[in-house]
Amino acid sequence: NVGEHTYTVKEASGTLGGVTYDTTEYTVIVNVSDNGDGTLDVTLDEESDDPIALDFENTYAATGSLDLSGTKILTGRDLAAGEFSFELWEDLVKLETVTHDGDGDFSFTTLDYDLTDVGTKVYTIVETAGSLGGVTYDTTVYTVVVHVSDNGNGTLAVTLDEESADPDALDFTNDYTATGSLDLSGTKSLTGR
Repeated sequence: NVGEHTYTVKEASGTLGGVTYDTTEYTVIVNVSDNGDGTLDVTLDEESDDPIALDFENTYAATGSLDLSGTKILTGRDLAAGEFSFELWEDLVKLETVTHDGDGDFSFTTLDYDLTDVGTKVYTIVETAGSLGGVTYDTTVYTVVVHVSDNGNGTLAVTLDEESADPDALDFTNDYTATGSLDLSGTKSLTGR
C-alpha cells in the first residue's frame, strides 16, 4: 500500500492487581513508495516516534496492614478514661503511646506495609509504668511477630508467627487497693499511789 501510514502503539490496560499500567501512546508514521523494481521503499516521517524505542514502563506496588488492640482491666475501683498508657515498640524504637477509653479499650494506629516491609516484623507492647496511688501495674510484655510477604496481586500477606501474641487481645490488668492506718496513742496515769 503506497502512501502515508500512521500507526498508534499503546499498552493495553490489564487487570493485574497492584500494577499501574503505562498510558504512553506512540505514533509511528511511515511513507511507502514504489521503487518500480518490485520493491517498496519505507521511510519514517520526521514527525514519527522511533519504532525501535517504543518503551513502556509499569510499576508494581503491594500493601497490607496490621491492627493492634487490647483492653485495660482495673480491679478494686472504677476505671477512668485515659488513666493508663500503652507503648508500641519495634526493636528499640517506640512507635506510639496510646491511652484507653472509658470502657478500657485501646488500639494503636494501623500499621501499613508496602513492598519495602517484606520480611519479619517484631513488635513489643507494654503498659507504661505509672504512679497512681494504690495501683499495682501489669508488667506483662506482649511480643507480636508478623511475617509480611507479597501475594503477587497487589496485596501483602501479613501472617502471625505461631509464637506471636494475639494482636487483638493485648490485655492488661491492674489491681487497686486502698490502705490506711490509724495511730492510737494516749497516756496512762495512775493516781493514788
